[in-house]
Amino acid sequence: LFLQSVDGVRVTQLTNDSAADAFPAFSPDGRQIAFASTRSGTWQIYTMDADGRNVVQVTNGLMQAVRPTFSPDGRRLAYSALGGRSAQWELWTVELTTGEKREIGYGLFPAWSPDKSVSRIAFQRPRQRGSRWFSLWTLDLVEGEARRVTEVASSSNAAVTAPSWSPD
Repeated sequence: LFLQSVDGVRVTQLTNDSAADAFPAFSPDGRQIAFASTRSGTWQIYTMDADGRNVVQVTNGLMQAVRPTFSPDGRRLAYSALGGRSAQWELWTVELTTGEKREIGYGLFPAWSPDKSVSRIAFQRPRQRGSRWFSLWTLDLVEGEARRVTEVASSSNAAVTAPSWSPD
């Protein structure tokens, strides 16, 4: 992973190993970066300081974990993991201080809303009944559980993927 200054003059290499590193996400305060890496043999979630130091493995095991996103307060991550039992992409959260992990539903590519007044995550998942198309959904986390799971965008002839929130 590399960090490039806005003016394009400075490029800083943050990770330097033979593994694949992908899906970087900055914490709301800009002090940490969460990312996925194969450095443990499977795709897992890691955090590091914004300068590339102090790498910490957040997830482990056989499930492939990708696409981390920080909660607005920076205390939790949401990510996608390929479930061993379900054989589907699942949405998970993890408390960074305790390591407590919780499955919250099915889907891919979570994006945590920056709005601090609600704990809302956007994500993509296949349309119902085996469709090959994806649609965008949101869910609200209430006491760690998914509530108000809502399809917000779909198409009958195209995949609607990779949600992203406006900062405001």
